[in-house]
Amino acid sequence: MNIKRFLGKHLLLSRADKSILENEVRHTNLQRILVLSFLILPVSAAHVLLFKAQLNEGTPTEYRWKMGIIYAHSTFFLLVLVIAGLTYYLKKKDLSKTKLAKAIIGTVFLLMPCFGAALTAIDQLVNASINAFLITCIAPALILQIRPMVALVLYLVSYGAFFVSLGYYQPDDALLLTMRVNGISATGIGIGLAWVLWRTNMMNYRQSRQILAQQTALEKNNAQLQLSTQHLADANSAKDKLFAIVSHDLRGPLQSTLQLSKMMVDNTAGDSEESRQRLSLLQYKSLQNTSRLLENLLLWARSQTNQIPFKPAVLDVHQTVKETLGYLQSMASGKNISLQNQVKPQVLAFADKEMVGTIFRNLISNAIKFTRLGGQIDILVESTGPSEEGVPSILVKVQDNGVGIAEKSLAYLFDISKKTTSLGTQNEAGSGLGLILCKEFVEKNGGTLGVESEKGKGTCISFTLPLASKEQLHALEKANNQNLLKGMSSN
Repeated sequence: MNIKRFLGKHLLLSRADKSILENEVRHTNLQRILVLSFLILPVSAAHVLLFKAQLNEGTPTEYRWKMGIIYAHSTFFLLVLVIAGLTYYLKKKDLSKTKLAKAIIGTVFLLMPCFGAALTAIDQLVNASINAFLITCIAPALILQIRPMVALVLYLVSYGAFFVSLGYYQPDDALLLTMRVNGISATGIGIGLAWVLWRTNMMNYRQSRQILAQQTALEKNNAQLQLSTQHLADANSAKDKLFAIVSHDLRGPLQSTLQLSKMMVDNTAGDSEESRQRLSLLQYKSLQNTSRLLENLLLWARSQTNQIPFKPAVLDVHQTVKETLGYLQSMASGKNISLQNQVKPQVLAFADKEMVGTIFRNLISNAIKFTRLGGQIDILVESTGPSEEGVPSILVKVQDNGVGIAEKSLAYLFDISKKTTSLGTQNEAGSGLGLILCKEFVEKNGGTLGVESEKGKGTCISFTLPLASKEQLHALEKANNQNLLKGMSSN
């Protein structure tokens, strides 16, 4: 096997493994060190008290052995106490990624087998055994999660301490050799356990992260699915509303026009000129409403399928309002309603001209519909501050002194699934699509639309449009000059 590949697979850390080491592994190690400290401290204290209580009993060699145990456990107790305090501080301040945390984990891992080596050396005074070193070699591998290469180095250091300290207390060369060899076995067991448990734990951490990533992805997919379901529900609601409009709101005016035509053909209303004019006027109004409804239906259907091109350009708001009022003047004259264009000339916005024209036609025709005979409708513009995107804008208002809108209907005014329309002051019909279409077109041009109304006093519908910037005006002037030059050259 390639040595470099083997080392990279088993010893070196990938970027993901480094992240695991700095987060999950160190956090777990600090938690275990804290718990281990609370177990070691009373045990070491108990050893010191018990050995001190029997210190003067036995031979001088036993006295020397007991004093060695007392010194070893006292030193170990103080070191563990300091480590416990530092570990508690690191956990409380969430400093598991610091170098201090890394140093504490390595120190504890090294301290346990070194302490075992010291106890084993002292025990040689009364007992030729390496049980203490064996236990303290196995314990850190089971408790702490250390990289195999780091564990190897720490175990070799601890074995060096074991090898040297044993020589001071074991006078028998044969026993000394045997225990040093057994110490190699104990060290090997610790290294093997550390290696196996490290690989097992890292595999578990990777699987946990993978499961968490899958859960996160699943939650994200569920959220997208819920959003898609909501969009589908909205689309179905819009489709149902469209069918309802086609089957009811469009069918009604067509039936009315058909009946009026039949009456005119059959002369059932009489032959007088006055009767014929009245029937013709009724038929004209019915066809006018039907035409307006069809126009909104087609526009709305195209907007739902993104088939309406968006072509923003510099437009004169005063001129656009003027053209719209000319288109709707006959409708207003039929109710003796005064249309007032209070927009100053040369108020230039940057928006799609066709969409803005549709907005004005719908809002003004709606105002005419719900304004009484002899009423007044004003169209005016106010300057506003920059929008949320920092673009200067204007506020356009279409206000009337008509019948107003009921408060309960305002909440559902732009909900196509709710039937919020009512008959006009002369029983003019409508579908409610016009306002919804206006809101969509205003938002498409980067604006917002709002409604203020009071029952019996009138309604003010306002919307914002972005003002044309200096760069856009300069581009328009340049285009106009080029067109002028082309016209002169062609002449």
